[in-house]
Amino acid sequence: MHHRITVALSHAGLYSAIAYKMTFDDVPSGHWAARALQALAAKHIVKGVTDSRFYPAEATTRAEFVTLLVHALHLQASGTDATFTDVRSDAWYADAIAAAVKAGIVAGKDANRFAPEERVTRMEMAAMIVRALGLSKSSGPATYADADDIPQWAMPYIAAVSEARYMQGRSDNRFAPRQEATRAEAAQLVYNLLNDNRK
Repeated sequence: MHHRITVALSHAGLYSAIAYKMTFDDVPSGHWAARALQALAAKHIVKGVTDSRFYPAEATTRAEFVTLLVHALHLQASGTDATFTDVRSDAWYADAIAAAVKAGIVAGKDANRFAPEERVTRMEMAAMIVRALGLSKSSGPATYADADDIPQWAMPYIAAVSEARYMQGRSDNRFAPRQEATRAEAAQLVYNLLNDNRK
């Protein structure tokens, strides 16, 4: 079976196509996020905590998810600096936070604090995706068993990502809005939006 690859080149030279397949020792092939992690790792959008381990069940910080989303969407900071007192200009996530703030994807916890090391919740992640993609916030009915635990501000975002099938609930039809998002969930969400043919 033959495959054709077409690229636009700006310079003459010798080029070769290389297949890059990255797997992690702690993500077996049967893991629900294995395909997403392999695809995103091949595009250098996600990295493991070590060279061989991804730690898929570990929590994701606000800085980590913002950086993942900014890289996936190829957003640029355009020379602007994040203006939060807890985001140093030389921090590895500073440019990503600046780009995300400029794009209107995320705001700080308050005017001066971003809380980059705080763990991102599932409802925060839903809000960032809706803003990043410009999805219409939905006023559809809450269909999750724990809908009463979803804050009013978050309901339109959660409804929108659920209707678009970017995010799913956890077990027992619960969205778990206030629970920390895992690294696997964050990666799967980004994979879903990058592979949505409706965009």
